[in-house]
Amino acid sequence: MNKFYAYTDKALKYLRRFYVREFNRTKMQIRSDELNVIQSTTNLYDRMRRETIRVYLLIAKNKYHELTGHDDTITEMWLLGFLGTSNPLTGYIFLNDIDRKRQYFTESVMSGENLDKAAKKALRYWYGSAKQFADLVTDEAALQAFTDEKVRLVQWMTAADERVCWTCNSRDGNIYPLEKVPGKPHYNCRCYLKEVK
Repeated sequence: MNKFYAYTDKALKYLRRFYVREFNRTKMQIRSDELNVIQSTTNLYDRMRRETIRVYLLIAKNKYHELTGHDDTITEMWLLGFLGTSNPLTGYIFLNDIDRKRQYFTESVMSGENLDKAAKKALRYWYGSAKQFADLVTDEAALQAFTDEKVRLVQWMTAADERVCWTCNSRDGNIYPLEKVPGKPHYNCRCYLKEVK
């Protein structure tokens, strides 16, 4: 396990269980009241958004505290600012994508797709995005910590396993000025930065 993302991984396990429970709850609601699909799915995605943001804030505070010894800089406003801007890796804004995913699930159910199948697919899409952004929140909190601590140089570190891509492998061990660190080259990249002392 990558130690840099250890807390993030624990948080993701919790979120996965939470999402499964919420989807199951919503499926029961839809089965008992098929006329309120839109309200049921809206409530589902609102609950998932709130809990995801709450957990992302814990992830960010944890990473920032790990690197600086305090966490006062990381606030919900800081997090919403990050989640409300377009991400170069994903190409979308997390907060806007929530409604797109909700609409997709709602339309799948209303068009007559099997509810279990539609929910399973919607859960997979939601969790994939939530997982990617949990890593990005962790990375962003680390960058904020390095900036606030006036770190000048950082070293690119890979997960050092068989899944490391060619680009990441070629960056492993490279040292960059903090303001010139290249972005992550692909989804699910678990490379991280380490302060050069």
